[in-house]
Amino acid sequence: MVQPFSSPMFRDRLAARFFTLGGVSVLLSLVVLVGFLFWELVPLFQSPALTYLGQVQTENDAHSPLLVGADPGLGQVFTLDRRGVLRFTAFLGEETEPTVIDLAAQTPAGGAGRPVPLVHAARGDDDLLFLLWEDGTIQVYRLGFEFTQRRPAPPRYSFVSQRVLQVSAEGAFRIGDRLAVAYTAKQKLTVARLDAQGGIELQHWWLAPTSPRSPYIGGLEVEGDQEVVESVCYLLRDHDQRAVDFALDHQGRYLYVAEPNGYLSVWEVADGRSELRARTQASEGRIEQMALLAGDVSCVIVDQMGRVRIWNYITARTDADRLVAIQTTHGPRRAGLLPVAIPSGKAFLTYAQGDGLRLFNLIGPEALLHEAEVPELAQLQLGQGGTSVLGLAPDDSLHIWRLEQLEKAFQWRSLFGKVWYEGYPEPAWVWQSSSAAGSFQPKLSLVPLIWGSLKGAVYGMLFSFPLAVLCAVYVSFLMHPKWRLWIKPAVELMSAIPTVVIGFFVAMWFAPIVRDDLLGLVGVMIMFPVLIGVALLILLRSKRGVTGREFLWGMPVFFIALWGAFQMGSYLETHFFMPSFSLWLFERFELRLEQRNSLVVAFGLGLAVIPLVFTVAEDALSSVPKSLVAAATALGGSRWQTLRYIVLPRAFPGMIVAGLIGFGRVLGETMIVLIASGNTPIISTGPLSGMRSLAANMVVEISEASVDSHLYRVLILSAVMLLLVTFFVNTLAALLRSRMKRGHYEF
Repeated sequence: MVQPFSSPMFRDRLAARFFTLGGVSVLLSLVVLVGFLFWELVPLFQSPALTYLGQVQTENDAHSPLLVGADPGLGQVFTLDRRGVLRFTAFLGEETEPTVIDLAAQTPAGGAGRPVPLVHAARGDDDLLFLLWEDGTIQVYRLGFEFTQRRPAPPRYSFVSQRVLQVSAEGAFRIGDRLAVAYTAKQKLTVARLDAQGGIELQHWWLAPTSPRSPYIGGLEVEGDQEVVESVCYLLRDHDQRAVDFALDHQGRYLYVAEPNGYLSVWEVADGRSELRARTQASEGRIEQMALLAGDVSCVIVDQMGRVRIWNYITARTDADRLVAIQTTHGPRRAGLLPVAIPSGKAFLTYAQGDGLRLFNLIGPEALLHEAEVPELAQLQLGQGGTSVLGLAPDDSLHIWRLEQLEKAFQWRSLFGKVWYEGYPEPAWVWQSSSAAGSFQPKLSLVPLIWGSLKGAVYGMLFSFPLAVLCAVYVSFLMHPKWRLWIKPAVELMSAIPTVVIGFFVAMWFAPIVRDDLLGLVGVMIMFPVLIGVALLILLRSKRGVTGREFLWGMPVFFIALWGAFQMGSYLETHFFMPSFSLWLFERFELRLEQRNSLVVAFGLGLAVIPLVFTVAEDALSSVPKSLVAAATALGGSRWQTLRYIVLPRAFPGMIVAGLIGFGRVLGETMIVLIASGNTPIISTGPLSGMRSLAANMVVEISEASVDSHLYRVLILSAVMLLLVTFFVNTLAALLRSRMKRGHYEF
């Protein structure tokens, strides 16, 4: 029988289905949200990949390539031999005829028709190519690939060649010398040479553009030739041992020198002079290979036993500079191992015959990637942008690998373990996600953030829980019922205050009080719960009747006592802690008072969570059966005995529930911590220092995190951790609450 629309049964069924649909929709939304968070975490478990794409047989007329390269899309590869012939060959792109460019013809000797061998070729930053010819000619080219979009054809990279600088060195370059070039655009060019006898010669050219920068072109610079303002050539002196290898940083400021006895030294060579800055025993044997990682402060060395170690150069303002071994990689030791630094990030590749290719970074000693099936290689170089690996075999065949997902070179120990970062004297937990430096190494340790979250939650609960519970005891057990009808809703109404308002209030009003009258505030924080506890104890033990209106005359007493605490604090600070109590704390205990500190955060979190803890605790106390209270009173028990032996034991699970719910509330609080904490991700137990929580960190860093980046994934991980912890705390509170209700049902 079809029910009419006006039938109560039909309306009840319709309402039931409507509410069921709403509940299912909420559950599905939660499942989708949690599923999205976990799906975004999947890339954190992935690792970089090295995919072999094939090989190209170079054609350089019996001249082995000196330099090889490829565009980021691997559409073209190029080779450069000692004759200065640059040859382009299609690889993954469109089939085109090989392109040949004679760079030797653009040199003075080449233009005169005399062949001059190319001694050294190396890549620098911003697609720069340094060419050193045997007659002493030095050329700087901007040689690379630019991304072009051709519609409707697929995108490709086009070759760009532009000569930036050409100078002449004092003396000729010889094949067999080790050479290094550093160039700072329109400022300075530096060339270092290590001869067969172990001597190091340095030449500097200070430059100036002949076409000055126009003030009407905004951020653009007018391209033009450069002239040499001054040049200096000198030998590196004041060292006992001859060098076996060296590495020059990209600015031409520091020179890392390897000595035959295994010592590694750092020389400052920026101003046309040489000064030893640091020297240490880096290896027990001879150093065979060395390479500077991006940023030029970490040096990878390979000794004659095949051991790979990373040394970090730490500059100090007050103490002497020093070299510190921050890592020794794990892996088989092979003779002839080649290290190659990757231009983006603190990572490098190693190749050894019989072991293949391994990828490492500064986070840990374990290899992030290992490719064992690698043919014998004579050279190992990288394509433009470090997205491809190019290995030149002894038969001049060029083997090509694509280095994919390099940004996922991630290790979980960096989130929770101590890591020895560049510039740090020891391993540490550090959070620093960004910097203005292009070679910056992100430091994404979650330990300071977890510590800040727990610290803020503990301090907030220490401030709020005693006050809320004591007030709940008074309201539930001693206050007059008429006043209870007004006081309890008024306290609960405090939870409607936006947390951003509370954060602004404590930052603008309470923080200056902490700064100016810290000792008086400490006295108030100690006295306030003590006064409430003493007042409750007096009322409970009093043999006289309790009217439930004692708080009316007690409030003025409290305010007078708190004012007296402030006055006492000012008196003590003036007479015993001159000039200030905060300065005395710093001189005596090295506790530095910060404007935004954990004490301010605790006060703000306490104001936010007191209504919640009070409500749950008062409900737990009020839910104790009145029959038990009446029975205890009939047997002659006092108010104190009834509360202690009857009410509190029955309401104790509810008190624990109130604490757990309040703890979960302050653990995930964002705006108060964001405004009042100072957002300093440090590990400190002191209440006068700053902090940063996981929740506040997500708000601070979300604007800096690009999608699919490490920072983005770590922020998602932070959200998942908060979700799991909050779910666990609330589940535990719900179980305790259900147990408490079952116990009350027995009566």
